[in-house]
Amino acid sequence: MLETHLFIFNDLKIASKHILSALSNALDINTVFVAVNDKVTNYVLSAYNRQEKMVVEGEVLFEEAYCSLVEENEQNNVLIITDTTDNPLTKKMKPTAHIGNVTYIGIPIKLKDGTIVGTICGMDRKNCDK
Repeated sequence: MLETHLFIFNDLKIASKHILSALSNALDINTVFVAVNDKVTNYVLSAYNRQEKMVVEGEVLFEEAYCSLVEENEQNNVLIITDTTDNPLTKKMKPTAHIGNVTYIGIPIKLKDGTIVGTICGMDRKNCDK
């Protein structure tokens, strides 16, 4: 049974890469990724970087991830930050120090009861104010 689950998981990972690639092309954006969290750890399940590698799969502290801002967003819908180096929410965050100025968009993944369990995000340099 465990081997079957691993096979399905690998198939889903491969499928998610194709889906994110198509999304990146449709939106004309460099990086798209899907992350889940438990409010302590943010885990990037799948990431697609068209040219520049901005995001990799793996985990970081939730509070250090842009994804945490999506959940804190009062409107609880789409969060758009046009320049992460200029925005007061992101300019002092670790990802900003690492990748510099990018435009960031984050959309919450919600359960039926409204609980946010993750995000679908995108980043690119060409849409920045600078």
